[in-house]
Amino acid sequence: MTTVPIFINTNHRTAMVFNSSAADILRSEYRIVGSLAGCLQRSTCQNNQLGLPLMLRPEELTLLVELGVATTFDAKCLLTIPDEKQKEWFQGLRKESFKTQARHAFMEKKMQMNSLADNIVAGKLFKLSHPTIKKRKKQQRKLKHRLESTNAESRNAGGPKVVNFEGQVSTGVGSLENSNGDDQSTLSSLPQDSERRKPAPGTAAWEAMKEEIMPDLLERVEPLREEASMVTIYTENQYKNKLDLSTLEWPYPETATEKLKYKVFKSFWDQGYFLTTGTRFGGDFLVYPGDPARFHAFYIAVCLPYRQSLSPLEMVIYGRMATSVKKTVILCSANDDGEIVFISLKWTGFT
Repeated sequence: MTTVPIFINTNHRTAMVFNSSAADILRSEYRIVGSLAGCLQRSTCQNNQLGLPLMLRPEELTLLVELGVATTFDAKCLLTIPDEKQKEWFQGLRKESFKTQARHAFMEKKMQMNSLADNIVAGKLFKLSHPTIKKRKKQQRKLKHRLESTNAESRNAGGPKVVNFEGQVSTGVGSLENSNGDDQSTLSSLPQDSERRKPAPGTAAWEAMKEEIMPDLLERVEPLREEASMVTIYTENQYKNKLDLSTLEWPYPETATEKLKYKVFKSFWDQGYFLTTGTRFGGDFLVYPGDPARFHAFYIAVCLPYRQSLSPLEMVIYGRMATSVKKTVILCSANDDGEIVFISLKWTGFT
C-alpha cells in the first residue's frame, strides 16, 4: 500500500479528491469507492457519466484519517491569487506540456509514415515513371512540331523524304501520306510507361529505394505548432505543493448516530467488503463482496439504536424492500459494550 499521504480538500464537512492517481489508489488499495461529482471534459452536457472530483462520505474520510492515509486541509487556501513567481512556474509547466505533445506528435507521424512506407514508395515511383498530363501534352506538341518542320525541309529539298520518330529515312508518296496522318502513329513509337521495369516490393532494390526516400520525407514533417497544441485542463490545483497548507482536524463523528454509522462502516470494511451509500434502497449502506463495478450488492445495512423497537409494519417494509431488489437487510446496532450486533431479515413464504 502507498505510504505517501493523500491530500483531501475539505470544506463545510465535504471531502473531495481531485487527483486521479489518488482516487485510483483509494479504490484499488483501500476499497474506498466514493462518488464522482464532476462533469467530463468532453461530454459536459450530460450527467450519465461523471468525472472528478471524487466526493467521499464522512465515514470513508474518517477511516482514511484513522489509518494515516489521508491529510485534510482547508480548500480556502487554494483560492489565493498566484504571484509572479507562481505564474512564471505555471508558464514553464505549459511549455513542458507543449514539448511533450510535440514529441509524441512527431513519433506518431513517424510511425504512421513507416507503416505506409510501401505505399509511399509506390506512389513516388508512379510519379517518376508517369509524367503528368500537362507534361505529356507538352511532349506531344514538341514531337508534332519536329515532324512538321522535318517534312517541310524535305519538301523544299525537292524530294518526298520523310523522317519518322525512329530516325529512319524513307521515300515515296505513301510514306509522306503516312507521316501526315493521325498523330497517334507518332505516339506509338514512344516507349510505353508500363514497359519500364520497376523494382518489386520486398526485393533488395525496393528496400534500398525505401531507405533513400523515407529519411528525406521524415525530415520534411512539419513540427506541431504551439497554437495547435492541446490545452491541459487541470482537475487539481497545481500550486498545492508550493503552498503552506494548513491541516484541519476532521470533526466527524460527533453525534451518537454518526458514531454508530462509522462503527458499522468500519466493521464491514474490516471484513473486506466494499461499501457505498444505500439511500436509494432505503438503508444507510450497500455492502458489496467486491468492487461495485463488477459485483451487485449483497446486503442493505440499516443502522439503528441498540434498544430501539421495531413495529411489525417496519419489519415488513424492510423485508419486502430487500426482497424486491434481491438483497438481504441487515439491522446493525452497537450493544452496551460497543460491539456491533447484526440481525438479518430475509423474506420467506408461508407453508
